[in-house]
Order: sequence, then structure tokens, then C-alpha cells
Amino acid sequence: MKNEQGDQIVVFPFHDVLPVEHVAGRAREAVQSAGTVHAALWGHATPNTERRWNDRLKALEDGLKTTTLWRAPHTRHVVGLPTTNVRVESMTERDGVLTVVPEPRSLVDRLLAPAERRPGVSDVAMMEQRLSMMDVFDGTEARRAFYQAWGETVPSSWTSPSSMSTVNGGVWIWRYEAMLLMLAEARAFGLREQAKRCDRWLLDVSRIQARLGELRTIHAVRRGGVLLAIAGLVIVSGPVQLPFVVGSTLVALTAHVVHRRRTPPPF
Repeated sequence: MKNEQGDQIVVFPFHDVLPVEHVAGRAREAVQSAGTVHAALWGHATPNTERRWNDRLKALEDGLKTTTLWRAPHTRHVVGLPTTNVRVESMTERDGVLTVVPEPRSLVDRLLAPAERRPGVSDVAMMEQRLSMMDVFDGTEARRAFYQAWGETVPSSWTSPSSMSTVNGGVWIWRYEAMLLMLAEARAFGLREQAKRCDRWLLDVSRIQARLGELRTIHAVRRGGVLLAIAGLVIVSGPVQLPFVVGSTLVALTAHVVHRRRTPPPF
């Protein structure tokens, strides 16, 4: 580093990172340590930049030449944070407590995608996928508990039902990004078993997207029912007004119930 006073050297403390197997046995503590870092960066958060996040996904897909394509909207509560690259491979222990050791971007990330300020949940999704490769989670409830542990340390809006909803990207879109990066890593370093597991996971993306396509249609019906009910109150008169408004409202309510039931759960 150089300034007007000449060359300068920045010295960072050296940390012995823990074996991944050790961190895997303390997954809850690890994700809460990550959450502590994310919460500390809240004051430096930037607004939702979903277009750039989606462009980043496209860059990964193009670089890997995958057959998948996934884009997502995000709520205003999903905010960008300064990059820390929290990973299960970069944990140390201080006074018996797991502590995050910030890492630079991975090689494949730097080669394939532009740098972006991403939400904390992207780090958690990468941690989850890494731990999944080690068969740490034995079911849906274990994954739910993992994210709930993170949610205990960060602003509640980051884990609200709207923020976590699959329709709004939620956890699934960041799991997808994590899996693309892990596939790139597997191809770059010849990790055959990891590549196979990544490919199998990506096969399910089309199934989830088909469900999301259905939900967009159902949402359009729900919205149409609401608009027709309002129009009926304002425009329609006479004996047909009440049946028209009631019928439109029932259509909207039915579509709403179906939409909620058909939405893929976040865990």
C-alpha cells in the first residue's frame, strides 16, 4: 500500500482455522458467529440491488454453461452487506467460542462473476450447502433450526416470512447461487463426487421453477379477482352488483389460499 508518505505494510494477526469437520459438529454456533458479523455490518448495508444479483447469476450460468436459469425478485428488507465471505472453512476459536475469519473471494467466484454486496443469507446458504455435502442435516427441521439460529442474531426483518418466501427469492435463490459456485469449484479442482452432487441438486431447479410459474398465474388470478371486486363496487349497479362483487371476492380468496399452499417452503 502506498501513500504520500511512501510504502506501508499492513500486518494482520494470523489465525489457525479449525478443521471443517470440527466446525460441522458445531453448526449452530458457527452460523450464529456468522450472524454476529452480519449484524455488525447492518449500519453499512445498501438497498436491494436485485438486478445486479440476477446479472451475477447469469454470469455464473453462462460461465458454467448450465441448463438452468433462475432469477428472483427480492423484498426491500433484503439488503447488501460488505463482503466478508464467511465460510465453514474459515472459522477459528477464541476463548472457546467460534469466531469468523474473513476470507477473500474464492478463485472461481473471482473468475466467473462480478463482485457484489450481497445479503447475509447468501453466506448462510453457502454454509448450509457445504454442510449438506457432509450430511450434517438429517431433515427439514435441522435446516430450519440452522436458519433460525442465524435469525436470532440479525435484524428480524431479514428473516421475516416475506424475506424468506421462495416466491421472493428467499433462501432458495441463494442456495442456487451457492450450488453454482460449488459446481465451478468442483470442475476447477477435479472434485468428482462434489460435481455429481451439485449436478443432482441442479436437476431439481426446473421442478421448483415450474411451481413458481404456476404461482405467478395464481397470483394474477388473485389480483384480477381483487380488481374486479373493486370495479364492481365502483362501476356495477343494480341487482347484479352484489353477486358480482361476492363472486370476484371468492375467486381472489380461493386463489390466495391455493397460492399459500402451493408456495415451496423455504426449508
